[in-house]
Amino acid sequence: MALVPLTVIGTLGFWWLGTLPDEAHPEVGRPIFGNIPAPIVALFYVTVAVFLGLTIYLFAQRARNWERGAWEDRSGQLKKRVNRLREALAMKTLLQDPAAGIPHAALYYGFLVLFLGTVTLEIDHLLPNNLKFLEGGFYQGYSFVLDLFAIVYLVGLVWLGIRRYGIKPWRLRSKTKPEDAWILFVLAAIGVTGLAVEAARIAELGRPAFEQWSFLDTASAISSGERPRGRTRFCGLPTLSVSCHSWLSYPTPSCGTWSLRRPTCTCRLGSDRLGRCARSPT
Repeated sequence: MALVPLTVIGTLGFWWLGTLPDEAHPEVGRPIFGNIPAPIVALFYVTVAVFLGLTIYLFAQRARNWERGAWEDRSGQLKKRVNRLREALAMKTLLQDPAAGIPHAALYYGFLVLFLGTVTLEIDHLLPNNLKFLEGGFYQGYSFVLDLFAIVYLVGLVWLGIRRYGIKPWRLRSKTKPEDAWILFVLAAIGVTGLAVEAARIAELGRPAFEQWSFLDTASAISSGERPRGRTRFCGLPTLSVSCHSWLSYPTPSCGTWSLRRPTCTCRLGSDRLGRCARSPT
């Protein structure tokens, strides 16, 4: 249980580290939390801290239930344990039924790679400038892999939805509950909104050439139309989430006008190559 406060404090500590000055702005790369207001960044870290603490607390409660069983000596079974872990990570049992195993594997591995991508981004964000690595060719490969696995993730979700609510094999008909649809919807929203925010960021930057490696988001940004100089305009991102999330990619109200109902910002002094409003020298 001691891990709960440590996790919360540690996550908030990451927030503090991310506020340190001299954030790098590589020619081929992206700023972390670019154009996102400080209150939203604070909300992100506080929310992550709370839910990580809650997750550890609930896991500890489950572990206490396991401890009610009798002790079993499992020494000398390291090889067997490693093999079982490998089989579990490879989803060996589930893949024995390809119709169910393949979409579950697509969902599982897609989510895992996207999660590791987020962790990689945060690690790079916290490192000092001379140790940052998420730039240049590595950043382009990183963007390509994440977009590729975003497709894998969403295809797996669509496949599972069709299987459960379209094909309806008997085993699923007997187990389907109303909340199952909400679970699929929330998982899909996580993927789609992430792509939407990324597409909005690329469109705001004027679709730089190096972002073509982020092929899904670049295609979405192209469909939004050209951005007039000094003013952002989105008129057709192919996603339901843009009305809720695309405003995160716009300049902060300290340098222009801000509206949540109409996510635009006019920069009085123009903008730099990263799409940020220029500030007065005074």
